[in-house]
Amino acid sequence: MKANSLGRTIPIHYNPATGRYWYRRISSERVPENKRAVAESALPFFAADLKLPVPPEIIWVEPVDWQTGHNEVSSANKKSFETGAAFRCDCFHEAEDFGGFTKFGETKSIHVRSDLGIDRIPGTIAHELRHTWQDKEYGAEFRRDCESETDASRYEREALIRFMNR
Repeated sequence: MKANSLGRTIPIHYNPATGRYWYRRISSERVPENKRAVAESALPFFAADLKLPVPPEIIWVEPVDWQTGHNEVSSANKKSFETGAAFRCDCFHEAEDFGGFTKFGETKSIHVRSDLGIDRIPGTIAHELRHTWQDKEYGAEFRRDCESETDASRYEREALIRFMNR
């Protein structure tokens, strides 16, 4: 965290000029084994609970200093332009700081922060899987409504109790 001119701390992955938070996709091997084990237990449980035929893949991410993220994206963009190769970069930015997120209409993957406390991982997975379920049941437009967050948070609370009592 860094302090701004008012003495308030701001996360290092937040760019105050753009209001965006920066992240990097990382390999699951970089996630502590105990966190991976919890995720590997939670993912099939919640997928079965939601009757998802195939659980989405977990894409692990970590916050990255926004300047580093910006430089890596710019470099990848330049390389893509110069060589004609497809754009490829593990860094990206989002409008909100998150513990997990699922892109609109995405049903094959969810993003989970690797720096979450181990106790937050199952609930985050439940919440994000609910969004994949919503996209399958109602289409991505449903998630543009704030009702989708209310529904995902309610499911997270209720399903987490079932997960803990299994």
